[in-house]
Amino acid sequence: LGVSFLPAETGLPAELFQQLAAARRATTVRIEGRDFWAPAERIELVRCVHPNAAMHPPISAPQGTRAVPESPEACAAEILRGWFEVSGPRTAPELSDLLAMHRDLVDQALAQLEAEGQILRGHFKNTEASAELEWCHRRLLARIHRMTIGRLRREIEPVTTAEYYAFLNRWQHLAPGTQLHGVDGTLQIIKQLQGCEFAAA
Repeated sequence: LGVSFLPAETGLPAELFQQLAAARRATTVRIEGRDFWAPAERIELVRCVHPNAAMHPPISAPQGTRAVPESPEACAAEILRGWFEVSGPRTAPELSDLLAMHRDLVDQALAQLEAEGQILRGHFKNTEASAELEWCHRRLLARIHRMTIGRLRREIEPVTTAEYYAFLNRWQHLAPGTQLHGVDGTLQIIKQLQGCEFAAA
């Protein structure tokens, strides 16, 4: 599992988690009065970052689990790496609150992931200059960009010839009910022709 632990209130359906817990593949981790769900494969990362957390039931990592980094900062980077692989743009305060991690630890983990080229910083959702910096996995950001471009292209797909002529007839006041009359009507038609180039002939 890429995600090391997640808040219980935003996690899997409870019955699925209970099945994992009964098989000793997941546990509830209590951190600062909040419950989190953690898989056995990533439990050592959680222990490193939150050494005082209570676990119910106590579980251990299965055989063959990859080695855990020695420092809490490196473990925090691994936890965030898993989140960025499945999450859109996030700010440091959001991550700190979401995962009950100290802001300094989050900042150090973000710096490590950025140095590795895993994540990028910027203003992806928030466009205000004063908005908090956001972080996003580079692959996910590229995917979001491609999907956005695709959506914008679909919004400007060409219309059929019949639809185009129907629009022209209305816009140029040829369709019934759209004709203009008198001096004012003539002036409006001339205004529509402003900037159009016509051959002298």
